[in-house]
Amino acid sequence: MAKISQSNHYANDFGMIFRSSAIFYYRYSKDFKTTLSFMNYWKLKRDIEVTVVASLRDLDGRLLSREFIAFDKAMVANYQPTLPGCAEFTGSVDIEAFSAKNLVIPYAAIMAIYETPMGISQVHSYTRNYSRFEVEEGRTITDGDEACWTLRDSATVQSFGVFHNGPAEQAAQTLKLGVSSKSGQRLEASIELPALKPFATVRILPRDHVPGLAEFLDGDTGSATLTFKVNQGFTRMLVGWERLDGKDFQATHSNFNYSRHETDRLEATAAEAYMKIPSLTGMKKEVRIYPESDPGSYWIVGEAKRFEYVTGRELTISGADAGALLRVSKSGGALPTRLVTALVLQKSDGVLPAECSLGVVHAKRPLKRLYWGPCSERSRLVLATYEAVYGDCPPHEKIELQLFSAQGQEPLKRTLTGANLKALSDGMSLTDVFPGIREFLGGEFGYYTLYCNYGGFFCFSLLENECGSVSLEHSF
Repeated sequence: MAKISQSNHYANDFGMIFRSSAIFYYRYSKDFKTTLSFMNYWKLKRDIEVTVVASLRDLDGRLLSREFIAFDKAMVANYQPTLPGCAEFTGSVDIEAFSAKNLVIPYAAIMAIYETPMGISQVHSYTRNYSRFEVEEGRTITDGDEACWTLRDSATVQSFGVFHNGPAEQAAQTLKLGVSSKSGQRLEASIELPALKPFATVRILPRDHVPGLAEFLDGDTGSATLTFKVNQGFTRMLVGWERLDGKDFQATHSNFNYSRHETDRLEATAAEAYMKIPSLTGMKKEVRIYPESDPGSYWIVGEAKRFEYVTGRELTISGADAGALLRVSKSGGALPTRLVTALVLQKSDGVLPAECSLGVVHAKRPLKRLYWGPCSERSRLVLATYEAVYGDCPPHEKIELQLFSAQGQEPLKRTLTGANLKALSDGMSLTDVFPGIREFLGGEFGYYTLYCNYGGFFCFSLLENECGSVSLEHSF
């Protein structure tokens, strides 16, 4: 399998990039709304002018519409294409940004926000089609070996996974689906998939291929893996859960199966990595460490307990046992730079929990001073501070915030300091930061930016609706 290099990622080693893009599962009906929300960060961050084109396709990859998205009137775009006379639709939207200057990053920073009568969920760009430069230079991963996919199947909930083919036909294939229970039992199924047309979208329901899946999970969560191929497209999947009555929906993204994909390592065998858990008042929290990791045994040390984690067995840690910081080390070997984790949140018992796919932070992670992410009038801004890696943030350090809307170009501005870090770890309501946010956003999603010279934060966007559904996603 291909080696996944985090050091190349941190170095922005992507070649010459004149097209940045993202593809999303797109669906609408009277009870389901998808918004593709993004801001003109190309202009804000690098002063680059871009031309943005959005293409709507059905599940077979057939093009149904294509249009420009302009930033001449506002810094934020909330894209919701519909088809005349079509009350329900399921397919994909491909958003591409083109420029005559090097865009540096081939992944477009876009958030999909899915809303149902009870639920709200957000997920950042998870996949894209490769450019001709990348295909020719061999900078592609098209053999999918995806994991870090939680299963929640029950009498009322089904799990799903979605992947997208690239711009060339993919031959017929046999998919390999594996499902594991919390106790470590595993079942496998083969799925015969006919040839995929260019840009086709595939939706997999594990319960359709593993009879008695809900009974197998026995009222608990499980996990799934999927192997497949796409042609000239990236293999990352949208994964999630929905109520069978369609009233609630939550999603996140899969990740590489690191028990099979090699990744780089920290040189020092005694090195540690860290996962900081924001306090997030009013939320039930748990940390999930997915089963598919660089093979071996690890020690996970929380503020209340110490846990042994072994590749192949999911580890779930309650918020109380984790505390504010998890320290990660590997027994008898150098720690991999990537260990995929998740922060699971739930505010109300009657709605599906939100799952935010994350990882660990270590000494090789460079400083990051600028963040941006989506927001609404019901949003909270959340910060995790990695003192174990970067040292303390001085209380006088300025944290510069801007709020952008889909209504105009000029932002609202506010300056906080390091003295506000406790409130930001709790989740600071944006109505407290920007009292005029409701009128400023006009009922639409907006974007905030956060800049701090300290560079040791990890920033999150938290969305919430009136039913108590929440969604957490790390900012760009």
